[in-house]
Amino acid sequence: MLRHFAKLLTRQGFRTMATKETGHLKCATFNILAPCYKVVDKCQWTLWYTKESSHPEHYIPRYEAIMQLLQSKEVDANVVCFQEFWFKDVVFNLFREKLGHRYEIIQLKRPGFKSDGLVMLVDKSYKVKYVENITFNDAAHRVGLLVHMELPSKYEVIVVTSHLAYGNSYWDQYLRLTEAKKLMDAIENYSRRYRNVPVILAGDINGPEDSPVCECIFEEDFESAHKTVHGREPKVTHKDHSENCTAVDFIFYRGSSKCIVKPTDSKLFPTEYGHEEWPAEFTLSDHRLLTAEFDLVEKTTE
Repeated sequence: MLRHFAKLLTRQGFRTMATKETGHLKCATFNILAPCYKVVDKCQWTLWYTKESSHPEHYIPRYEAIMQLLQSKEVDANVVCFQEFWFKDVVFNLFREKLGHRYEIIQLKRPGFKSDGLVMLVDKSYKVKYVENITFNDAAHRVGLLVHMELPSKYEVIVVTSHLAYGNSYWDQYLRLTEAKKLMDAIENYSRRYRNVPVILAGDINGPEDSPVCECIFEEDFESAHKTVHGREPKVTHKDHSENCTAVDFIFYRGSSKCIVKPTDSKLFPTEYGHEEWPAEFTLSDHRLLTAEFDLVEKTTE
């Protein structure tokens, strides 16, 4: 009840309070489909499917096109959250060569035999104050990445990204919800020390808006930037290997007792395509890139 009351006060902006200088942050999230999972040639036996990982002549140009999209004026994000980043030396070196001049590259590989994981690009004009690797210790080998940063405007923000378990079976749904709860616990444990710092959570949660995972996130006072800006979520952000289309990519936000977080824009890229169907021409990934822009406003007493 106390949390709900605090949320109402935050939305009303504490009418007895005024705001001063505004900070700005643009965040992007993109599952870039690791080549070890991308099938380029199917045959009768699933185990013998040809993967893109065997064809650098395919994945190198695809990655270069992804980086071109990121560097475009339309995207131009301060923080970029990647899921399914493939931890192969030639790939990491390529990203460092093309993007390392602007971004600090923070990485977290999934444990065990998994060759992909999470990467967060943070604009070098930002100061990275703390990085926490979140390991769920489950059968899906999933992880989360928490980065506490300070903007040039001196506002601080905690940015978190994750890629939750895939699948539609009862076990998969249970596993995904357990991961979401562990992720929320990790955010709450860290936020207790920094209650004045807002949080942005971006990533592929492998569940739609009405899923138990989203409900778990909303219960912790997070809101979706795209829905706040447009009044709805995109209908399709992902097309899986079975040709199913759904919306599983989100950028959530939560203000703090000292900072109002106001989404000012949110876009699905490439912007020339609509959000209701998967664009057949888009082949950079099986997910689309999602961005959200935020104004950060400090609350002060009048």
